[in-house]
This record gives sequence, C-alpha cells and structure tokens, in this order.
Amino acid sequence: MLASSLVLAALSHLDTSAPSVRSAAEITLRSYRRWKASRVRKAASDSESAATRFICAFTADRVDSVKRSCASMSHSVEAVVSPLRLTKPLTIWRRHDHARNWASANRELIAVRVLERLRTEGTGLIDICHNGVEQVDLADRTCWLHRKGAAPSTVGPVVIPGSRGAFTYLVAPKDPGEKSAFSPAHGTGRKWSRSDSRARLENRFSAKDLVRTELGSHVICEDRELLYEEAPQAYKNITVVIDDLVQAGLVDVVAIMKPLVTYKVRR
Repeated sequence: MLASSLVLAALSHLDTSAPSVRSAAEITLRSYRRWKASRVRKAASDSESAATRFICAFTADRVDSVKRSCASMSHSVEAVVSPLRLTKPLTIWRRHDHARNWASANRELIAVRVLERLRTEGTGLIDICHNGVEQVDLADRTCWLHRKGAAPSTVGPVVIPGSRGAFTYLVAPKDPGEKSAFSPAHGTGRKWSRSDSRARLENRFSAKDLVRTELGSHVICEDRELLYEEAPQAYKNITVVIDDLVQAGLVDVVAIMKPLVTYKVRR
C-alpha cells in the first residue's frame, strides 16, 4: 500500500515512556513484542466484550431477516449468519485486534529505527489504521463499519498522502456521519492498476529515473516491479482529491508536507 511506504517519522506513533524509546539502541523485535503484548491483550479483551454484547443483541428475528436478504446471493448464507450466533466472533475479533496491534507495533518500531538512524528523537502524533472493523451507532442501531482502504474521521487529524512525487496533506475531518460513512479518503488513489503501471512506464523511464521525484525527493526501493507499480504517474492528482473533500465539507486542511525520502524496501 502506498501509505505504508511513506515513512513520516515525526507522525509515527511513539510512546515516549516505552522502553523502545528510552533505549532505542538496545531494542530488538522480540523485546518489543513482549512490551506490546499487554496492549494487545487489553484490546482483545475489550473487543471480546463488545462482540459478546453484539451477539446477545442479535435476536432470532434479525437472523431470519439476514437469511432472507442473503437468499439470492451465491455464497453460503450460513457463512454470513452463523458467526453472529456462535462463539466464532470472539475468535474473529481477537484476531482482528491482534493484527491491528501488531501493525501498530510494527509502525512504531519502524519509526524508532528511522529516528535511531538519523541520530535524533521524535514525538508520536498520529497512528491511523486504514483497514479494519469498528463499532458505530447508526440510526439507533449498533453496526459494524468495515473500512478497506479508508481513514477514520472519528479519531482526530488524518494524514492523506499523495504519491511519492506529490505533497501529503494533514487534514481535520468535519462532521463525521452517514454522509461520509465516518471516513475520508486515506490517500490519493490509483489511476492505473499495478500491472498497467508497469506496462505504461517501463518503456518510458529507467529504474534510475524513478528514484528521484519532480519534488527532488529520494525513493529507496530496490524492488524493480514496485518501483514502477508505485511510481507517481500511477496515481491520481492529490490536489483534486483534497479539493473535492474540502468542497464536500468533509475536511479542513491543517498542513501540507513535502516528502523528502520515501522508503519501501532494500534487498
């Protein structure tokens, strides 16, 4: 994902009281995971309680209603309904929150290592998940909102990155609700598919051409396919995306940031 390749150290989530920050030079992935384990267990416990309340509220008549509405679908109705009546959601939500907490820990570790390499310090301000499920109240009903590549508008300021060769915007979501599904965009969005990007760009640019952008920023990516798949030309115009969000009354622009280094992968 484009957002994961834009390592903005100053905006990565850091807990300054954590052992990883107090002693960055001594950090290892194993010790970091042990430190994170308590946070993962608490999130899983909270999620289990929420899932249990949801199951209890999901009465038999609602199950029958779901079955009727799904009857024309090609996939198994029981696969949709059964998890809501049995104990499977408890396992599902534990795994869901474990994955989210692991991803958060991984981002934090990346930020710590980047700061260590730069021989500097930083303070975490924002850590946003773009893929996950969240409980929301909608029309006097408890619902589950599934975001697949969308930022939440319910947790404060959100970073909306452009491509490797475009500006990144820090925005403040406005009036979260049904109109926006409680979610602004999480990035500029692709203009071409990955395979289409390679086909269009490989004959126009060398790999060397793509390690520097028009903004003068550096791209560290030693995977040739990714270099073409995530080239700036493959993405929409971030200015247009942000203007649309502002005109729709969904966000206010707080700051505009210029990328200096985009790190993706080293071999």
